[in-house]
Amino acid sequence: MFSSSIEALRFYQDKPRSPGMERMPLPRTWINSVDATELLICRELTPDLFLAFESVVLRLGANRKNVRGYIYQSHELNAYSSFDDKKCIIRVSSSLVRLLDIKEFQFVIGHELGHFLFQHQLVDFQDSQSLRLSRAQEISADRLGLLGCDSFEPAIKAILKFSFGLDSTYINFDVGFLVSRLNSIDFDNYFLQSSHPFFSIRCRAILWFSLLDYKLERNFSSERDLLKVDERITRDIKKWTTRSNSLRIEFEKELRLWTFVSEVVAMGSFNKNDQQVFETEFGSIELVKLKNFLSGDNKTRLMGIVSNKIEAIKSKIVELEYF
Repeated sequence: MFSSSIEALRFYQDKPRSPGMERMPLPRTWINSVDATELLICRELTPDLFLAFESVVLRLGANRKNVRGYIYQSHELNAYSSFDDKKCIIRVSSSLVRLLDIKEFQFVIGHELGHFLFQHQLVDFQDSQSLRLSRAQEISADRLGLLGCDSFEPAIKAILKFSFGLDSTYINFDVGFLVSRLNSIDFDNYFLQSSHPFFSIRCRAILWFSLLDYKLERNFSSERDLLKVDERITRDIKKWTTRSNSLRIEFEKELRLWTFVSEVVAMGSFNKNDQQVFETEFGSIELVKLKNFLSGDNKTRLMGIVSNKIEAIKSKIVELEYF
């Protein structure tokens, strides 16, 4: 297994799990249930899918005995990998298989196998930091998906088909248009809650990586080149998240308000001129709230409350700067 080569491809915001943190073995009862109720990807039953699956596993240097693939019946478009430290079960929905051609199928298998080879952590989808890690993991896994299908075009087509549920009859492959989409889309706050990067981000990230012409069979010649790719992807991600302007504007206004309050508390006075300036920027309702706040406690305690408020708001702004 090309473990060192695989690790070298990890997107730099995709943090590896801490040493010594072993996964619980996949439950034997669950494996038996999957084996009994889903279609095993094998030479006898699904010869074309089997050859494609085998090719990806071998290409990525995984131990074939430890990786199994299944097709499960579902109208959803999805694929999953479940794994422990040694074994990996990849499950692809029947609807997704029907939508993809063989090379696109290989991208999906390579992507899911990538989660296993990188030993990606489970994340809490209610936590913003975990969501950012999840999106970084997807960037890493896409790289192995690209190596799995060994071609840029089917990788992008697989993402488009997966994202929108349309086959090649309805989708025109125009990479120039795709990579330019990031500059024209006005993203909203919904995408900050997504476990996957927006499709345009993923397409651009795969494009930048594909330009390196990386091969697992040889050592990567320049870590600096890969770092430049990672930085380029990060800039794209910042464009994505910073277009979520409503939250950012709200937080920045709140930060200005509490910074103003901090100065007032520090000076120990809030004269009529200061009040007029405050009211002009923040409004009469906030002025009344501030007067009530200033009359409610001693200076030391007020400074503590204000400092905590400012730090909390700054943390929220930082969360918007990274995907």
